[in-house]
Amino acid sequence: MLENKANIVPEDLKGNKRRVKFNIPENLSSYKSGNGEGCWGYIEDDETYDQYDKGIGQFNIILLNNCWEYPILKYGTVCLVDGLGDKRPVVNWQWLKEAIKN
Repeated sequence: MLENKANIVPEDLKGNKRRVKFNIPENLSSYKSGNGEGCWGYIEDDETYDQYDKGIGQFNIILLNNCWEYPILKYGTVCLVDGLGDKRPVVNWQWLKEAIKN
């Protein structure tokens, strides 16, 4: 079951550095290249934001819009995201496959 944290997203995100962009891949090839549906997300803390900013590791991002490719991913869904260095962070492919299966 997907976790939803819509309740912790601040009402006003204007100028908030933790409002970020990430991609939701359409297939494995998209994942590997860091491509996919561009989405807005919110990062809960500065430590995680630093990982995002450096493009390293895995971290959670709260989805700030509904995903057109995968309707199960809605506003507030907590997504597992991989930093891919100089590419835009992208939702973890294995996590995504499990999420859409359920």
